[in-house]
Amino acid sequence: MNRIYGVALLSMCFFLGKVIGVWTGSVFGFNRDIGGVGFGIFLLIFLKTFLEKRNVLREDIVSGVNFWGSMYVPVIWCMVATLNVSDALSQAFVAILSGIFATSLTFGLIPFILKYCKSKN
Repeated sequence: MNRIYGVALLSMCFFLGKVIGVWTGSVFGFNRDIGGVGFGIFLLIFLKTFLEKRNVLREDIVSGVNFWGSMYVPVIWCMVATLNVSDALSQAFVAILSGIFATSLTFGLIPFILKYCKSKN
């Protein structure tokens, strides 16, 4: 029987990402999740790298997390395909604002991540 490890780490990251997304939505005055899934995948990648460098994760768990990381994007595309298009178009401002916010946050974190990675090597 094949076992897939890393589900607990994936679940924790997804949950924290959703919490951050709901909080971000409330900060901007919306009662919606803004970017929660994106925050979740970012946390998954960060925690996997962080724990892997400290040799905390076993190889089978790393393999499982890699599997779930590769499955995450297609699952999200399936979720997005089920959204109501008219609602999405009427909320275009929210989509643009959340995209700008997430992109800016990611670009802003790159220097810190590079500095962290260089200091560990």
